Amino acid sequence: MSGVLRWEDPPPHRNRGRTTANFTRDTAPKWPAVAAELREQPGRWGVIRERVGIGSAGPLVRSVTGGLGTAWRPAGYYEAASRKRDDGEGLDVYARYVGEAGSEATNPNDLSGVAGSSTENGDAGVR
Repeated sequence: MSGVLRWEDPPPHRNRGRTTANFTRDTAPKWPAVAAELREQPGRWGVIRERVGIGSAGPLVRSVTGGLGTAWRPAGYYEAASRKRDDGEGLDVYARYVGEAGSEATNPNDLSGVAGSSTENGDAGVR
């Protein structure tokens, strides 16, 4: 499977869920294709991984926001967030392309202005 799974804003952040997810080489997304699809719709949030454990979601969010993989370079051009699923089946990982505007952000954890995010309850938004 490659590409964005579906387009939607991340829901408000809630308590962390701990689950595990096993992915094989065949089910792992092809990140260059995902990044290219996000670039085609700048500013729009897309689900790039579903039902992942916290041990997988956090590193993926850091990789996307920090430009740690070649698909996500240059650093700061993409934003990412993870949210616990309503069904309790792990977390979904969201990402969006913000281009140069994102590289100048002073706080990479600030998701204010994103539909469905909340910083009023102490939620930093990005993990």
